[in-house]
Amino acid sequence: MNGMRMKGAVAIVAFAGMAFTANGMMAQPTSTQKGVDVAKAMRYEATAERVEKSMKSFKEAAGYWEKAAALRPAGDGQAVQDMVRASRLRFYTGDEGKAQSLLEDAGQIAWAYGDVATAARVFLDAAWIAGTRGQGTVVVGNLISRAQKLAQSPLLTADERDALLERISSEAD
Repeated sequence: MNGMRMKGAVAIVAFAGMAFTANGMMAQPTSTQKGVDVAKAMRYEATAERVEKSMKSFKEAAGYWEKAAALRPAGDGQAVQDMVRASRLRFYTGDEGKAQSLLEDAGQIAWAYGDVATAARVFLDAAWIAGTRGQGTVVVGNLISRAQKLAQSPLLTADERDALLERISSEAD
């Protein structure tokens, strides 16, 4: 892995770790949602954690994280966390397109359920990957623009807003 990619991967991991406060994310009753099976999701998460300890198994672990996220109820912050973990592993295995797609989806879900801080950070992670993939200023700009809009939310603390604006400034350079 070249130095720039490693630096970016470390940034994604660092920001992903901070991204899961799940403020504002509320789980809906599972009885009204199709495909929800939290117990099964938890089994997939446990398997993913066990499997991802070996770099040779990152692709398999990513699949478990994705399956777990799909089984979570709407608005469950754990689903977003699972998608970000899957994205990180997809990135490490060279599947940057899937990594970016997972982050964009996770950002949309976090945004839809009111976790604007997480949504903004995840969109910035997706923008970074889009930039490394050479997707051009339009795609990267759209993702950064989403984060900029979210950074203006009254739901953010001053510290969260400052951190986001600082990161947006560095991503836009």
